[in-house]
Amino acid sequence: MNTNKKTPNIKHQTPEKHQTPNLKTPGRTVLAFDAWCFSGAWCLVFGVFLLVFGVCGAEPLQIDLATILPRGLGQDFVLRKLEQDWGKASGGQVILRHSPGARRDGESGIVKKLRSRNYQAAVLSATGLSDIEPDVAALQNMPLVFQSWDEVDFVREKIRGELEDKLKAKGYVTLFWADTGWVNFFSVRKASTPAEFKRMKLFTWAGDSRQVEIMKSLGYHPIALETEDIYSSFASGMIEAAPLTPTFALGLRIPTETKASHVLDINWAPIVGAGIVRKDTWDKIPADLQPKLLALSVAAGAELRAEGRKFNADAMKTLAKGPKTEVIEPIPEEKAQWQELAKDLGPKVKGNIVPAAIYDEVQSLLTQYRAGKKS
Repeated sequence: MNTNKKTPNIKHQTPEKHQTPNLKTPGRTVLAFDAWCFSGAWCLVFGVFLLVFGVCGAEPLQIDLATILPRGLGQDFVLRKLEQDWGKASGGQVILRHSPGARRDGESGIVKKLRSRNYQAAVLSATGLSDIEPDVAALQNMPLVFQSWDEVDFVREKIRGELEDKLKAKGYVTLFWADTGWVNFFSVRKASTPAEFKRMKLFTWAGDSRQVEIMKSLGYHPIALETEDIYSSFASGMIEAAPLTPTFALGLRIPTETKASHVLDINWAPIVGAGIVRKDTWDKIPADLQPKLLALSVAAGAELRAEGRKFNADAMKTLAKGPKTEVIEPIPEEKAQWQELAKDLGPKVKGNIVPAAIYDEVQSLLTQYRAGKKS
């Protein structure tokens, strides 16, 4: 099912910093203005004027945005640009604001706070999004299935419409889709085969007991933690390996400041995500502004994808230079062992981590795409 949605073509620009209107003027406070307004005939004149034109000024709609992205990354800059873009495009009527402390919540905590309305919007990976709509997991949680960004883009665009409809049915409007790079394995010891990682304590994301059970069934030793705990857990020895994107790992200084300086260059899976906002919050935005803000968001998503992929490639080059880090390139025999692991994982992932119908749809789309490339 392909229900791609079109939005107006509005350029994503860096606007001037949004400032909250100052309702005070020299010598006259808001309270003094009210007293003056309601005196004598002026009360009638201004009363009608305010009712007709609404210049009393309703409070701007503040939307708290949560994400676990570290500060200072290129993607973080894009999101902060988007905040300013929304403020300018809405004339200050809508304020999109980063929520401090969201990284400590982890993605499962962010989803809980979205549901309780503590947050109204979030940028989540498929790990968090699948807590809301399980089908989103198909874009990320199918290890060694996607072979290139072209394949990721093709599948995402084919199923994006149905995923957005399902998210909307759960109470969320999708603002954009993004990705941040390929997952590689970081470890404290040199390792290039699945068997070598079975001898290590392996990080997995907290909140999904199914992944833990699958890993255990295959002979691994998973340690479920929030993302915020990865650095300290490497430093303390609680974990010895973790599947991470190079950009994210460098952003947390994991390969340079902990013992996890070895990186296996194998594209385990893409990290795919989306920006979403609660539908009841979105519905509070004036109807004429919604297409403008959505178009800005879609443009930001495209920029996030471009930034994420560029930084991912640059991060791998940085890691390859050393001297404290080492990138390990598996030989063909070792790659074959990873493909065997993928075959073992498929039946365990299908219908468990990824709903069976969407799993089969993704596989069918990839077969279609690869056949088209060969012809």
